[in-house]
Parts: sequence; structure tokens; C-alpha cells
Amino acid sequence: MKNSRLKGLGRLFALLIALTIAVPTGLKLLAAEVDADGYIIVRSVDELKAVHNNPTGKYKLYEDIDLSAGSWSPIGYAKFFKGTFDGNGHTISGLWSAKNGLGYKGLFSVLEGATVKNLTIALDDRGITGIYECGGLAGVTQKGAVIDNVTVKGGKIIVTGGGYAGGLIGISRGGQYGGLPDTITNCTVIDTVTQTSGN
Repeated sequence: MKNSRLKGLGRLFALLIALTIAVPTGLKLLAAEVDADGYIIVRSVDELKAVHNNPTGKYKLYEDIDLSAGSWSPIGYAKFFKGTFDGNGHTISGLWSAKNGLGYKGLFSVLEGATVKNLTIALDDRGITGIYECGGLAGVTQKGAVIDNVTVKGGKIIVTGGGYAGGLIGISRGGQYGGLPDTITNCTVIDTVTQTSGN
């Protein structure tokens, strides 16, 4: 029995070695880094994009991030963002989103009961274009979303399909769907142009 167990362990060990060798050198197996307060640390564009995968998590920005390299796909489009995002005094710059037939655009798409705070967003000159409800931070807030100490600067917000355009958010639906009213405090919009073909 003892020899059988040892042989089994030996096979398992050999299998683990084989799997380790088989992993390509360029493949990175990443685990989220968490700070002392339980926030998932965000330092890069890739880590910011990863927020899409867990829209109920708690996140904190530890570095300024530049998004100018590509058109941004808003967080919380397929699954509404319901977590917490603490900008920690940092800036997300170069944010833009090209016209693509979609609405509910911003850094976030829909903030549902979520909290976003302590963040500056500097829009790229290309701005954000959508068919309805667009803002620098989010297209829509609803069900008791809390936004505190957020600044949006520069750029433009363009809505082409008759929806709402706002420097900070496109529209606050508050308790429209049976939730609590949204709370927006200590927020500023600086030199951001908004344009809509409807409302």
C-alpha cells in the first residue's frame, strides 16, 4: 500500500513537471494584486480592462493611465458595473471612444449602485461618440450609484441618436427602476464640449 502511494505521488510530481515545461515562455498566469484594504490594484491599461471581467469588485488606481492608444470599450456594457472604483487621486487620460453604433458610453457604460470616487478623467480630443446616453465618466447611473470627487476635463461628448450627452454622465436614472436615488457630490467638468442631435 505504501509503495503504491509513493508511486502515485511520483506520477503526480512528474505530471506537474511536464505541465510546467509545456507552458510557453510568453504565457503569463496573472493573479490580481490586492492591497491592505481589500481593493484590487490597477496600475495598467490591461488591469483596467480586466475590470470588465469582475464588475462587482473593489478596485483602486495606483498609477496614472493613458488610454489614447485605442478606442475605449466602456466597463459595464454587457454586465453593469456594481462595484467600487477608487481613483486614489490619479488620472485616466486620453479617453476616447469612436462612433460604432453603440450608446451608454464613457469610462463606464452603466453604473448600477456602484461607487466611483477620487478620480480625474482627461478626455482625448477625439472625444466620445455614441448614439445615446454618453458622458465622460459614464453613460448611465442608476439604483443608488454614488459619485464623489470626480473631475472630467477637455474633449467632447457627442450623441448622434437623440439621447443625452453630459460632461460627467449622460443621464442619472436614480430610483427610476425601484432603487435608491443616485448621489453625485464634489464633481467638476472643465472645458468639455457636449453635443446631441436630440435632447
